Amino acid sequence: MAGLLDYLKVSEGYVGDYTADPSKKAQQKNIGFGVRATEEVRELRELFIANGVEPEVVDDMLLRKSMQDHAARARDKFNKGIRRHHTTGGPTQIPFDKQPPVVQELLTELEFNGGLGGWPELMKHAKRGDYKGVEKEMYLNVEKAEHKKGTERRNRLRGEYFSDKLMAEPKLRLADAYGTVELDEEHSLWPDFSDFGLPKHPIDYLFGSKEPSPQQQYEAARMNRPPLTPPQQMQPQQPSLQQIAQTAQAQPALNPFPWLKGTSGGYYGSGNPRNF
Repeated sequence: MAGLLDYLKVSEGYVGDYTADPSKKAQQKNIGFGVRATEEVRELRELFIANGVEPEVVDDMLLRKSMQDHAARARDKFNKGIRRHHTTGGPTQIPFDKQPPVVQELLTELEFNGGLGGWPELMKHAKRGDYKGVEKEMYLNVEKAEHKKGTERRNRLRGEYFSDKLMAEPKLRLADAYGTVELDEEHSLWPDFSDFGLPKHPIDYLFGSKEPSPQQQYEAARMNRPPLTPPQQMQPQQPSLQQIAQTAQAQPALNPFPWLKGTSGGYYGSGNPRNF
């Protein structure tokens, strides 16, 4: 924020006393670096000065406090009705806090000088992440300005501080409900399931966000493995006649009557059975 404060000190100039704001039709008093001199600001300033603090130091403190207040108001106005996921109304939009720092500074400066509500086209470009469009829209209309010289000076200072930074920013989009900003791609027709509080990773649907146990990891790997290919059925190979003959020669002939083997005085009166 220091950069924006320095910019405002230059653009607003320093007035050490209460002066009328030239840009306001209604009567409004400013103090120091263009801070509205409300009753609270007056009392706070007089209290610090009464305790020996230099007026310019007090006015610097008041500007810092004013910038915090304007940044909060700019955030509320910018985020009003913002779309955080794809709807029929349009694609996802980038909220204030996820905008690049230079865009947040510009939105705050616009709120400080007249109010952010007067810049609808600029906000549309910022919500889409189109920062070249933001740069084109940030200038005041000199022809319609009541104080042309002051308006020209404001445009010049605004261009010197913001223009190059904005033009260097890539086009961005909101990638998920947590506001992660990524390089722009074609908007998906499908919403990010995390926008609705659902897990993004398939394993989260099974086990939640905690670290899965070894058994759970095994089950997840088993469920995600590719389908098994059915085994090839082996066709029995028919032996050739030559193989059958060779097998028959290598093996001894089987005796169909094993109980006759080795008997003496058998049916045939010899010690060896007869081979049939």
